[in-house]
Amino acid sequence: MLKNYFKIALRNLKTNKGYTLLNLFGLVTGLTCCLVSFQYVAYQKSFDAFNGNAGQIARLHMDFHDQGTLTMQSATVFPGVAPLMKNDCWCRPQ
Repeated sequence: MLKNYFKIALRNLKTNKGYTLLNLFGLVTGLTCCLVSFQYVAYQKSFDAFNGNAGQIARLHMDFHDQGTLTMQSATVFPGVAPLMKNDCWCRPQ
């Protein structure tokens, strides 16, 4: 029974070559996008995993606002932030 299904599928693939190529192209494109997305997510999740205190790593950023609208974002902060964070209770090691 399964052998007959394969025979019928191969016959249909031979008779409808254009449709088959279009379907295969779509399938390959979708699988490629999915695999690239998974690879990107895996890389992002493992970025700071080498550190023993990886759960305590935080990225600080500063947002500049002008009259209520966001004008610029920066990954740098002022030097006075570090002592303030040491004294604040949310980032102290437990």
